[in-house]
Amino acid sequence: MVLFAVRYLLPVGIAVGGIVAIVLGNPGMGIVLIGIGGLVFGMNYYWRLSFSEQSDREKEEAARVYFDEHGRWPDEED
Repeated sequence: MVLFAVRYLLPVGIAVGGIVAIVLGNPGMGIVLIGIGGLVFGMNYYWRLSFSEQSDREKEEAARVYFDEHGRWPDEED
């Protein structure tokens, strides 16, 4: 639940605060808050993407070790 809140609710809350600021008559601050909400969402997205790419690298390395030991790729049939 905490991760969901940080990934989605926090950026949405910041952006909603920006919309409220615009409605209340402070468009400069509103635009800044909407931008910050987008930055927080993007930061979370790229953070998760970097970890998913790491697991892909580990799978590829394991496949290469298998190839070195057996002379074929793990998903190839004999």
